[in-house]
Amino acid sequence: MVQKVKCRRCSECPNSNHHWLPNSDFGNDEDPEAEHTMRDYVCKHCPMVGNECPACFGSGETDDEDGPCPDCDGEGVIPFDGIG
Repeated sequence: MVQKVKCRRCSECPNSNHHWLPNSDFGNDEDPEAEHTMRDYVCKHCPMVGNECPACFGSGETDDEDGPCPDCDGEGVIPFDGIG
């Protein structure tokens, strides 16, 4: 289950805890040590970063159509919690 950390500005983003955008700095060689370069997604409104959910491959849905993916709660992104 995904740790729920609500974005301070994303209450208007329906069905999501964050306004996820693809990370345009992903793999940026100019700053290889930066945390944001190692994550697939960034929040538009806050410093949260995340990776594509490996269980649903970013779709947010399960193959058996039983509702949202339980690993990412239907967001398609797993927020990075600072571990690992």
